[in-house]
Amino acid sequence: MQQRISWTRVFQEAGKLGFTSGTSHAQETNSEFRRIPINYGNQPSIQTAFIFNELGKPWLTQYWTREIVNSVYAGLSPELGYNGDEDQGLMGANAVLMKIGLYQVDGGVSEDPVYQIGSPIFDEIEIQLDDNYYQGDSFLLRTIDNSATNKYIERIELNGTAIHRSYLRHSEIVNGGELTLFMTDEPNTAQTNLDTGPNSCSARKKRR
Repeated sequence: MQQRISWTRVFQEAGKLGFTSGTSHAQETNSEFRRIPINYGNQPSIQTAFIFNELGKPWLTQYWTREIVNSVYAGLSPELGYNGDEDQGLMGANAVLMKIGLYQVDGGVSEDPVYQIGSPIFDEIEIQLDDNYYQGDSFLLRTIDNSATNKYIERIELNGTAIHRSYLRHSEIVNGGELTLFMTDEPNTAQTNLDTGPNSCSARKKRR
């Protein structure tokens, strides 16, 4: 008999420990930190907050990505650095992707990779596109009414048209354009009918 896992409870338990194994990567060997369920100081856990998108509950991705950013990737300085395993730029790259709210759960291995939409902390982000490789000039990500409390997405527009999904494709970004996220302080639980993506947990379940 399979045991059901409450991922919300797992994140709550990890949050009590700050989503990392103590104050340094070396502390992962200590018994009190060894079994932390979600560890944003090391590779195996770094995509987990975006799993809620694929499960059809994007408001939980929006909530937990903000919580992790505030706990793990805020208040950084050259003296303190990242609280984790920064080999090959892992922590820095992860911090950037989570803060801009675009994240590849599958590591970009598909033909037209999917970027899950999180909860950006910025009002505006412009990604410059190299015309040697991409068709577009730039991709602009804008948030309306964004704040520390307005972490949830009320609705999404891509190039001025409403979309009903929790992801973008790589081709949509590199062709250039504008993504607008309208933020609110209340989770939009009506988003359960969003398209979760071709490789999501929900999509795989439907194909069985």
